[in-house]
Amino acid sequence: LTNLKINDLQKLIKIGDYCESILTENLINDDFNINFIDDVVIKLGELNITESGNESIRTVDNLLISIINPIYLKLMEDWEPVQFNKTEEIIDKLIKLRDVYLQIKNNIGKKQVITISSDDEAEEEEVDKNIKQNLSTSFDNMIILQLQEKFKTFFVNDWNFKQINLGIGILFDWEELIPIQFIHFCFKKFILPKLLEAIENWEIKIDEIVEEQEEEEENEYFDDWIIGWFA
Repeated sequence: LTNLKINDLQKLIKIGDYCESILTENLINDDFNINFIDDVVIKLGELNITESGNESIRTVDNLLISIINPIYLKLMEDWEPVQFNKTEEIIDKLIKLRDVYLQIKNNIGKKQVITISSDDEAEEEEVDKNIKQNLSTSFDNMIILQLQEKFKTFFVNDWNFKQINLGIGILFDWEELIPIQFIHFCFKKFILPKLLEAIENWEIKIDEIVEEQEEEEENEYFDDWIIGWFA
């Protein structure tokens, strides 16, 4: 079935069982300790899988993602883009998982290009082709599919086009972990449409500004939110 040694497979499966037990215990006790991820990273880092070949790469890749993905989904379960401290903590843990994932993959052969796949064809079409071509691992694929839904919900429902720094900052908080092409895609898909609609409806307004002086003074001014996008 595979060139991998039975011992290596057993080690990977054992780590997967460990993670599953932690996550199952969390469902029972509602007490998730994010620091257990450091133990997972150590356990994965101790593996020494050197067998090469496409079959071995696919087997290890599938096992690694089956270990990491439930952890990732748990981290993102209650996460909101405006939770900046939590975002930093999540990214820190995911970078550690990514690095050990790549370490193992690099030991058994070249990284294979794995594109985004989805059961929903309409959703798949919305992922820019450039992103699909530049994804290097299924770890990227895993991160992006979940993150895209979170970004979509936030930018469509909660974000205001005048919140310039907030919108840009939320995307670039993740730049160390996700391909830059995905950040460009999210800007184009979620931010740009709102911005273009706002520009289309934008008007220069004339209001009365009452100065706290002896006389009222009428001044012309305009709603200058758009200037922030050029700063």
